[in-house]
Amino acid sequence: ACGFTAPASRTNSDGCTMAQLCPCEGPSGTVMPWRNHGKYVSCVAQMANRFLAEGLITSSEHGELVAAAAQSVCGGTR
Repeated sequence: ACGFTAPASRTNSDGCTMAQLCPCEGPSGTVMPWRNHGKYVSCVAQMANRFLAEGLITSSEHGELVAAAAQSVCGGTR
């Protein structure tokens, strides 16, 4: 479902990486920026939950992904 996925990338069952599902620039499939930082973090948390449920990441990796999103500048003031 996601084009241009790098070989050996960790993807979900649709072939999409976390960065493709929650790009820093704005919601996937739009040209609009994130409404705010919380929306970006929420996207990453939801996708991390799905990756965890699919057995693609560990609970430790889940926590690291969400923590990194929370510390990022994605979705911040532009």
